[in-house]
Amino acid sequence: MNAASNRRLAILLYPRVRELDVAAIVDVFASANQILPEDRRYRIEFISVEAQAEISGMHGLRLQGGPH
Repeated sequence: MNAASNRRLAILLYPRVRELDVAAIVDVFASANQILPEDRRYRIEFISVEAQAEISGMHGLRLQGGPH
């Protein structure tokens, strides 16, 4: 198992999720990825209860989640 496989970040999307909560997490880990070596970067994924479900956030932003 390589280091990259241990660095999966799965963000759970659910109806009426607060968009800022999702964006803040993505921003922090995407920023970390800019300074980390390629083999230590986080793999950011969006997951939802239903495969390929479109989720509407609290303020109407639509997000796409994949299977977990």
